[in-house]
Amino acid sequence: MIFNGGIKFSEDSISSLLIKAKSFLRENQIDKALETVKSIENYEQLSQKQLLDFLVLKAGLHNKMGDFDNSIEVSKKILEIVKEKDDYTSRLYKLDAYIYYIHSLWYLGRYNEADEIIAKINMENYSPLDESDEELRIRIAKLKNCVGEIYWAKGDLDLALELILKSMSIAKGTKEESWLCEPLGNIGVIYLFKGDFNTLSLIHISRAHETSLHLVCRLLLEK
Repeated sequence: MIFNGGIKFSEDSISSLLIKAKSFLRENQIDKALETVKSIENYEQLSQKQLLDFLVLKAGLHNKMGDFDNSIEVSKKILEIVKEKDDYTSRLYKLDAYIYYIHSLWYLGRYNEADEIIAKINMENYSPLDESDEELRIRIAKLKNCVGEIYWAKGDLDLALELILKSMSIAKGTKEESWLCEPLGNIGVIYLFKGDFNTLSLIHISRAHETSLHLVCRLLLEK
């Protein structure tokens, strides 16, 4: 049992709040996520797993709120904690940190710094990709989308398109398949830059009518 300011706070309740905050963040209920985060922010006696879950949550929350500098700082803390570890769970935390780190650098226009981070990621640790491992697949998909965004920003549209299409292929069929709208939006902008207006129109239709999303994803992946 943890005491803070005279309030009893069990480890189970901390874990419950973390789960609740993650759900709020996933559903874009930012105010509720922020409120839940603040309710546990001053509790120092967290297990290492709870601390890492909390830091991942904070990095994601800062990212969604557009506070990219703080998202980067929290991501760095995660990487510092797990840098000497190579177990499965630590690898997932590393991927979470890299996703928010690179995505924030993209928004801030710090592409060269992003290149340095990308070079540090050992993708061999995640190969071959187990199709049944949704947690890993979702993270790899999001990471490839983030890296694709960097190449897109630097003008390498073909490599960006290849990476983002790959991210869609990996995420397809997972519990977070609704996330496919994010890389789909990126692909739409890339096709706009490439002058492929037929494919661009298809993407716009799919984003307006979610029922056609699966069809469009399949067509794009078969191109």
